[in-house]
Amino acid sequence: MWRSRMGLVLTCLLAAAPLAMARGDFDEAALFKACPGVAAFYEKQSAEKEQAPVIATDKARKATLLERVAEDQALRDVLIRDMSNVESVSKVNEVDARNLTWLKADIEQHGFPTRAEVGDDGMRAAWLLIQHADSDRAFQKKALETFVAEPDRYGVRKDDIALLTDRTLVGDGKPQRYGSQFDNDGERLVMQPVEAPESLDSRRAAMGLPPIVDYGCMMHTMYGKEVDITPRGAASAQR
Repeated sequence: MWRSRMGLVLTCLLAAAPLAMARGDFDEAALFKACPGVAAFYEKQSAEKEQAPVIATDKARKATLLERVAEDQALRDVLIRDMSNVESVSKVNEVDARNLTWLKADIEQHGFPTRAEVGDDGMRAAWLLIQHADSDRAFQKKALETFVAEPDRYGVRKDDIALLTDRTLVGDGKPQRYGSQFDNDGERLVMQPVEAPESLDSRRAAMGLPPIVDYGCMMHTMYGKEVDITPRGAASAQR
């Protein structure tokens, strides 16, 4: 089940083994109690008018996307519980490779899935598989360009666009734009370098992301690690 607009993306352990969603068993009430800023942010978001749901016209394609994402999330949930588990990392890498091969072949034959074809949950699933396609940055960039060019056709949310943008920038060795990508140094989650740190929260707000201090609280509560949100600029990325 998709958590209420909480698409956490952490670059943890290995670049090829990102953790894309919160733990499936996390206590949302406890999270909101620990991080009142997060509760206020998502309460405001939930009050905003959402797009009317669509009925997918390609139910088979949607079902396949959801099945692949279910496996993706199950494996990542195991990895989140023990980030040092080499076997779990290997399994995540294997499923990412299989999903990438299938997704590229599917898109080659049918084009990128659209909101009308696979619905909102199908598009969310497609986005998540693309977000995990770190071994093919060109493919990720092509998908990002496609989604940004026709937002109504594809219906990818602004916060997801922000996360994929950061993923491609970090993959190219550049500072991220929205502060979604973190390194795991064993004891802490450390925010990777970000462009123009002084305006980070303004950019995050424009893309439907909570302030970075609340994002840090959310990650600390969910993952039980110290979180360093100290902004580092482009110069840090080059060291």
